[in-house]
Amino acid sequence: METGVAVVGGGPAGLAVAARLRGVDAVVLEASPRLGWPPHCTGIVSPRVAEGLTGLGLRDLESEDVLEAVYREAVFLGPGAGEACRLQGRPLAVKLARPGLEDLLASMAEAQGHRVATRAVVEAVRTQSGRVVVQARGVGVVEAGYAVLAQGRQRLAPRLPLPRGPCTTVPGVEERVTLSKRLPGDAFYTLHASRIAPGFFAWLAPVGDGREAVVGLATRAPGLAARLEAFKRLLERRGVTSFSRVLSRRGGLVLRGPAAPAAARERLAWIGDTLCASKPYTGGGLYAVSVLAPVLAEALERGALGPYEAAWRRLRLELLAQRAAADTAHAMGTLFLRLLAKACAAAEKGRCRIDYDRHTSLARCLAAGP
Repeated sequence: METGVAVVGGGPAGLAVAARLRGVDAVVLEASPRLGWPPHCTGIVSPRVAEGLTGLGLRDLESEDVLEAVYREAVFLGPGAGEACRLQGRPLAVKLARPGLEDLLASMAEAQGHRVATRAVVEAVRTQSGRVVVQARGVGVVEAGYAVLAQGRQRLAPRLPLPRGPCTTVPGVEERVTLSKRLPGDAFYTLHASRIAPGFFAWLAPVGDGREAVVGLATRAPGLAARLEAFKRLLERRGVTSFSRVLSRRGGLVLRGPAAPAAARERLAWIGDTLCASKPYTGGGLYAVSVLAPVLAEALERGALGPYEAAWRRLRLELLAQRAAADTAHAMGTLFLRLLAKACAAAEKGRCRIDYDRHTSLARCLAAGP
């Protein structure tokens, strides 16, 4: 098989690139039998990220059944589940349905004439005579002008080329549950500086009009399942909500960086988890994808990856700054929560703006005073 671009990985990163490609044909190679399954991402992002991933506005995403929830507040809880800060927006964040996001992006890619192949397990990628040769079980040999390596962190094959540099991760667990006490559907909650999730945080986000929720945590400390139960009991004791039935449970890895030094080499480009590209405080990787996918698609159309590498260098500096800020926040423990409360107060009074995607914006709010 010959194609202009071979995309390894049918998650949001690979599909977002394919959906934006015009004037060059592509094939997306996904190892799973079903796109986006099993789900491995909570999918809470800013409206800007949701629109950047798809090129669609929130109303269009809602009509496509991709928006699962819209949040106007983020409530930051301290170790005892007491409120430390409340951040507001109109809206502040949305929850993307998974695998609905993948289904939408795949249909957009196919509308451009690209092929999306499932059960295609990529075993080798190599450059040869100015081309890229991809060996995929279930598909065979694919020869392409360029290859985009966008396989998720759970599927990083050791024989496939990856950027140099370390990539640290934090194991996490999440349940989708029914609630016996309804939650307001316009706010989600995170727990910080607690013994339940040391070194990271726990979260609770209502869906289904507040009758259901996703609840989870990530930490390198042992006993994830027991810690999640302790978090749920804490929320019940504090009267935040009460839990009825577990509908599903999943585990995974949360990326913590540092971001890879380079995003392209010869005729290979990396995006998503392969770059270890995440917002380090939350582990959210879709932000980087929303910034990079349109740039990479345009670079592939023009046959020159230089502009993509330049865009990655700029984004990488931001992500490295976020990582330094996140490491400092985790080391500060409850002191960070007090500073966060001051930053939120300054934002509420209109003295600054906290950007949901750029955690370093908290520093500007701290400088703005209480």
